[in-house]
Parts: sequence; C-alpha cells; structure tokens
Amino acid sequence: MKTNYHTHTPHCRHAAGDSTAEYAEAAYKLGMDVLGFSDHAAFPDHDFGCRMPYEEMSVYFKEVNELKSEYDPKGLQIFKGVEIEYLPDYLYTDSISGGNYYEYLLNEEKLDYLLCGEHFFKTKDNTLLNIYDITDSSQIVNYALACKEAMETGYFKILAHPDIFGVSDYPWDYNHDKASDIIIEAAIKTGTIIEFNANGYRRGIRQYSEGKRYMYPLNEFWNKMSKTSIPVLIGSDSHNPKEIWDFAIDQAHETLKELGITPIDTI
Repeated sequence: MKTNYHTHTPHCRHAAGDSTAEYAEAAYKLGMDVLGFSDHAAFPDHDFGCRMPYEEMSVYFKEVNELKSEYDPKGLQIFKGVEIEYLPDYLYTDSISGGNYYEYLLNEEKLDYLLCGEHFFKTKDNTLLNIYDITDSSQIVNYALACKEAMETGYFKILAHPDIFGVSDYPWDYNHDKASDIIIEAAIKTGTIIEFNANGYRRGIRQYSEGKRYMYPLNEFWNKMSKTSIPVLIGSDSHNPKEIWDFAIDQAHETLKELGITPIDTI
C-alpha cells in the first residue's frame, strides 16, 4: 500500500501550496491509498509559533472532513489528525474544553489520530525547552522522558521523528544512548508506532562537529531500533504537495531494508 500519515498544509505557515485540497489531489494523482493530514496543532491559550492560529483549527478540520467525503469514494482514504506536542499542563485544564485538551481533540473534534512531535517539551524543573535550543547533551534525556510520558498517556498512536534530537551539534555519547533506550523501552511497553521520518533526507547532509551526517534519521538510533519488533511507519513529513511521495520516501525504504526493518503500511 502507498500511505502517508504525516502531511502538513499551508495553515501551518511554513508549508507550500495554496490549499489543503492541493495535497489531497497530489496524493490521488500519485495513486496513494491513504493520506493522513497531521498539520501542526495550535494550543488554545498560547502561540508557540510555526503553526496555524488556534482560530484556524476549525477551518482545517472542516476542510479535511470535506476531502474525506470527496476522495474516500475515489479510493483515497483520508484521515484527520494533528501533529502536536505533549505538554503535561494540557492533561488537566485548558480554556476551551476546561479539561484534557488531548481528549477534547480525540473525542469532541473526532480526530482519527494524534501524532506526537516533541519540538518543545517540559523539563523536570518545569522549563519549556525547544529541541533546537539544546545547550547540553544531557537535555536530550529530558526530551526522551517527555516522549516516554506522552506514549504512556495512550493518546498518541505515533511518535514522530523520535531522533529529532540530532538537530543539536553534540557527538553521540552516553546521553544519546540513554535517551534512545528510554524512547525504545517506552514504545515497547505502550505499543506506540515509531516513525522513520523521511524529511531529514530532504534537509540534506550537514557538517557537524563529529563529521558530516543527516540531522536525522540517526544511524545509531535506528541500529538500536533494528534489534526490536517495534512497528515502524515511514512518515513523509510533507510540507509540499510534491513531497507526499518522493525520493526521500524511497531512500527511507532503502535504509530500513538495509537495517532489516519492514515498515508497516497502516495504523
């Protein structure tokens, strides 16, 4: 099957195209079986940047619902989801639902799935830290602990780009090993799907202190994953209709084949 559950739209303000419909039409022309929309979710009481305004969420949901009605009969199954960070504060109260925001999205907005993408996370001392602002490799462990807590809630079907900590310029060390083990052990315990994110290939090879590599996927992390039976799903992380299925997806399949990992098609 030809599927992708990690698709953004122009609503997030950093994706190409003029409309959500462009992505569905591109997927249909590519002969895709499944297209899951998972644009960056807004939070009701805070603007964390690089995502749609909260007021646009209802527009996004409406558009995806309409695309479901249009394309499901044509053989392209559309799923409605969001990519969202796990922040413990939103387990208890928010200004919209007065309770658990994640449950609100799943139960009231009727989302098909939540994709956990920890671009920022709460540390043990309750500090909000962006993955791009890590100043010490020990903070990668805090990222992993946040991912572990997210998976343990049961709200997230998929953990997106688990090795996104590769954006930081720190050679692989004990903290990277520890963080990887925390994520992998939590995925095993909770049955969470781990995403192999193809977008790192589009970003290209870069120079780091330890040499040239991709930001992610990280070889060290995926060598660990290859020794498990955790379900792995390739995610395009497309920010352009042309990226729904492209060279990066093909490269992801090739890498997983070399690792002896057979990715799943559907969730």
